Amino acid sequence: MYGRISCEQGSPFVLPPPAFLGAGARVVQLFLRQNVFRLTLAGYANLARKALGSLRAARNRLPLADFYFFRVIAIMYARRRGFARSRMERGYGGGFMIRENTTKSKLRRGDTVFGMISLSADPLLAEWCGLVGFDFYMLDAEHGAITLAQAENVVRACEGAHITPLIRPGIFDPKLVMQYLDLGMLGVMQPGLKNADEVQTLVNAVRYPPRGARALGPARANDFFIGQMAQAEFVAFANDQMLALPQFEEPEMYDELNAIVQIEGVDGICIGPRDLALAMGYPDGAHHRPVQALIKEAIALARGANLAVGMPAATGGLAQRQIKQGANFIMVSTHSLMQQGAKNFLNG
Repeated sequence: MYGRISCEQGSPFVLPPPAFLGAGARVVQLFLRQNVFRLTLAGYANLARKALGSLRAARNRLPLADFYFFRVIAIMYARRRGFARSRMERGYGGGFMIRENTTKSKLRRGDTVFGMISLSADPLLAEWCGLVGFDFYMLDAEHGAITLAQAENVVRACEGAHITPLIRPGIFDPKLVMQYLDLGMLGVMQPGLKNADEVQTLVNAVRYPPRGARALGPARANDFFIGQMAQAEFVAFANDQMLALPQFEEPEMYDELNAIVQIEGVDGICIGPRDLALAMGYPDGAHHRPVQALIKEAIALARGANLAVGMPAATGGLAQRQIKQGANFIMVSTHSLMQQGAKNFLNG
């Protein structure tokens, strides 16, 4: 029976029966029947060795046109799986595993992005969020009991569902930020910052020199240095993909907000209305005029500097109001979405 491989344009490639392909068929099997994101490091290295051997064997046994046909199939598959630069495109040796931050790309185009901020480290929930159409999944390690090992599995789920993995750390520690990014997180929303110096420290933590101070070592985010991609190329691309999002939750931060939005490497300001209201002396919520006035001014400063503005929204209606105010990075919490869904279901 002939095998079919669907491409993005919708027209399937039709492959001859494996019996007629010899060693070359193993290349297709290796790249199309195994989920490389779920392999261990040792398993991945073994897969790479098998693919290398199969390609070399195929080159010796098959006509040149057939050999390059299989190579194109492997490249197409790698692109569809989210690789920014395919191992096969760079030759047999491979390269770093770099993924595009699609959320950041949309923001650059002027689009509004929507995502889940979640206390849950269940990878299944992250997959669901990607499948239903959210742009990003943000793990909330400030209010949730989330370990680094749990965060790593959530990143894997996000990659498989093509949704951007982000993190809100529980404390501000540049080394902790580095660990999250080494797992594959593509951005940080950092709470607890109070001035421009602390925001600059955040920017330095998420980017490699010369744009920051992030340390470079073998980690999941850079494919453990397995491959032949130039390190300088990886550093430049990784720096470009990161999102640095300081949270505006402290009134004293407003005094330096004009300087903060001018810091190179800040990608947006995420406003926390509830904590901001509490800090301003309003324990019953952010609906008071002084709080709303401060939020409005913060949005104007950020958008004036061409930065993203993040706001939470418990409902679709509130999200639309936030967008009209100028927000373009909309976050809904897991419990808010569940509460709304339960209310709609139970009330018919």
